Amino acid sequence: MKETVEAEWEPLTAVRVHEPGFETLAGVVDPLPNLFRRGFSLEAARREHGRLVAALEDAGVTVRTLTDELAAAGQLSGLVAETVAVDTDGLRDDRRETVERQLHETLRGLSSRQQLQLIAAGARVTRLGAAPHDDETDSLAGDLDPGRLETSRLVFDEPASNLYFQRDQQITTPRGHVLCAAATDTRRREREIVARAVDPVHRVSTGPLEGGDYLPAGEFGLFGVSADRPDGDRVVRTSRAAARELLAADAVGHSEVGLVRAPLAADRRSRARHAGDDREAEMEIMHLDTWFNVAGHDLAVGREPLVEAATVEVFVRDGDGYHHDRDCSLADYLDHHGFDLVAVPHAERAVGTNFLTLSDRTVLPIYYPDEDGAFDPERNETIRRLRDAGVEIVPDGTGLPMEALRSGYGGVHCMTAPLARG
Repeated sequence: MKETVEAEWEPLTAVRVHEPGFETLAGVVDPLPNLFRRGFSLEAARREHGRLVAALEDAGVTVRTLTDELAAAGQLSGLVAETVAVDTDGLRDDRRETVERQLHETLRGLSSRQQLQLIAAGARVTRLGAAPHDDETDSLAGDLDPGRLETSRLVFDEPASNLYFQRDQQITTPRGHVLCAAATDTRRREREIVARAVDPVHRVSTGPLEGGDYLPAGEFGLFGVSADRPDGDRVVRTSRAAARELLAADAVGHSEVGLVRAPLAADRRSRARHAGDDREAEMEIMHLDTWFNVAGHDLAVGREPLVEAATVEVFVRDGDGYHHDRDCSLADYLDHHGFDLVAVPHAERAVGTNFLTLSDRTVLPIYYPDEDGAFDPERNETIRRLRDAGVEIVPDGTGLPMEALRSGYGGVHCMTAPLARG
């Protein structure tokens, strides 16, 4: 059955996730080039991810892992052969063929999970020759396999450290899956891994487009796109050209599409009003879902100063495709479509909008914990406001704490790729 999504508030039936593996260690050790906020405990991140999966399953959602999807498609062995390098150049000539065969056999026999971690890590397995023989090593060798006196090396080359953020490599529209294109070199390898697990209706080719910038809303859809500046477009993560490509290819399906210009200037003004806030603007609002989301068919959630300032280019579908209809603020656009807004306080901007909508007015958010890890009402005003607006919060009326996982600069919305709703 073809997998599609009409609106973010339709009942979520199937979602894909990826538990962080040792490919994520690159970002833990070296956060900046890996686009992480800070280092964190990989073990804690895996525990948090397990609780996320359990909460989704308890809510009746079918959770599929990237590992299982690739294995079911018969793609892992090919990806291992293409991606995981085996190097025996440091061995004697009479050892190379034997060792290469042994290493490839070992790689083929690994579990699907281990194979994907090596693929994501861009692993290179190197066997190095033994030291020159002397009387002592000759005595030690005896009847041992020659490999016992050799050494090995495992190197990761540009690991796909962000792979656990499954939202960004694809979007699922009313037409089906669309393969995205990463804006940064750090994330470029993710697309070709995920591509083996989906049957896309379109592949983005004209510029970067990442899944966190797409929000389906029934009759209309929104794309976060380049900021409009006096010196020209400033691409944050999704270019205006890439979004227009999807409209031209009829790969979206909504009767109306709004291109939401990244409100960089408004974010800087907002941060200037809060002493001590010197975070990077283009990381704080890198995707639409980092400052805006929808919790139901008539309820939006966002940072109010940015919603009021952001410009939307509205394109309307007709017989010849989409044509530009008008420009307006995002606040006016939402009002036109009958949406109320739950405002996210500045102090909660890191997670306030990065929740997953499970159905109309039911969401799974991240909460800020107290020092014991428990829900802290004083630090979670957004969740209180959502409850007051009639939104059900799962699990347990609070959501989940994810202090390790969100240190990679993302939330629940970022970590989940909806495959089907309805």
